[in-house]
Amino acid sequence: MVKPVSFEVRMSLLLVLYSLQGVWFGFFFETFMIRLREVFSFSGMGLIAWAGTPFAFKMIQTPFVESMYFEWPGKRLSWIVPNNFICAFALYMLGTNLEAYLEAKDSFTIFIWAVLYTICVCNSDIALDGLAVEIIPKEKQSFAASSESVGINIGRIFGASGMTALSSLSFCNTYLFSEPRDKPLISLD
Repeated sequence: MVKPVSFEVRMSLLLVLYSLQGVWFGFFFETFMIRLREVFSFSGMGLIAWAGTPFAFKMIQTPFVESMYFEWPGKRLSWIVPNNFICAFALYMLGTNLEAYLEAKDSFTIFIWAVLYTICVCNSDIALDGLAVEIIPKEKQSFAASSESVGINIGRIFGASGMTALSSLSFCNTYLFSEPRDKPLISLD
């Protein structure tokens, strides 16, 4: 016999999934922009910032996401899992080629990867919102909206401030390393 999953576990799942969305955005649209300002003019950075606009068109994407899915993983996982893999692939491709893009001052290619990334995050967000409606009882739906807000903000804080702090040699030597080191925990260069 399968034991029913408690409300707390369901809320924790939503909080973790929404936090992961926030990490993607915090890193890409906040921390990453710090790196880009060293290379691009405001017009180049502005072009890349436009990559966030697919979220403004969620209402157009929603019917497609809601109606197209594979039966075996289910309506929500058909979108959440593949889109997160595509996001990871887009960030990997961007990361492995970033120096070449920066050297060539190629803001358009970065923009294209960022749009692909944002569309996938948007699709995952639509599916995750649907999952929240499905797994949270009707009388507790307000908690699902709160988990989205709290989760995304927790993720954005980690993705932006956390990544910036972990790339600071001073922060790492003061708070993380027992003995001073020459390099921070991560590098944004």
